[in-house]
Amino acid sequence: MAYEFSNKDTYELIPEGDYEVVLATAEIKETNDKSRKYISCKFTIRTDVEGQTNGGRSIFDNIWEDKVKVGQFDNRKLQKLLLAQGPNGVYSFETDEELVQHINGLNMLIHINKKDADEYHDEAYNELKYCSYRPSKSQPKTLASAKPAGVVDVSYDFDGSDLPF
Repeated sequence: MAYEFSNKDTYELIPEGDYEVVLATAEIKETNDKSRKYISCKFTIRTDVEGQTNGGRSIFDNIWEDKVKVGQFDNRKLQKLLLAQGPNGVYSFETDEELVQHINGLNMLIHINKKDADEYHDEAYNELKYCSYRPSKSQPKTLASAKPAGVVDVSYDFDGSDLPF
C-alpha cells in the first residue's frame, strides 16, 4: 500500500453566497504575545438544509477584543450575532465564558465572500462577510422528542384562577 503526504492542505473555495450554518465552536483565545483576546468562531455549513450545497464545510471568524474598551469584545459584531436569534432577545452575561457558552451551537444565516490573494494570503480565500449574521430560515430537524439547539422549554402551571372574569 502506498501513502502520499503533502505539507499543504488543498481545498476548493466555497462559492460566494448565503449559507445556513451552526456556530459549531466558539472559544476565547489570546494572540501569541498575549496582548489581545478574541473569540474564535468556527461555523459549519449545515447538512440538514434541503438544497444547500457544501454541507459540512467550515469557515472561521474572530470577534476581537475592542482596542479602546479593553476587556470587551466587539459589541457591534456580538450584537449582530445575538440578534440573529430573533429581534426580541434581551441578553445579559456576567462573564465572557457565559457568553461563549450561550453562542455555541446557534443556528444562523451568513454570507460568505471570495477574496483574492493579498499581502497576507498567497491564494484566494473565503471570508465571512462582516456582521452578515441573520436569523436562520430553516429550523433544525429533530428526532423523536428531541428539541433543536437553542430552543428553550418553558412550561406554565395555569389553572385559570387569576383571570379577571
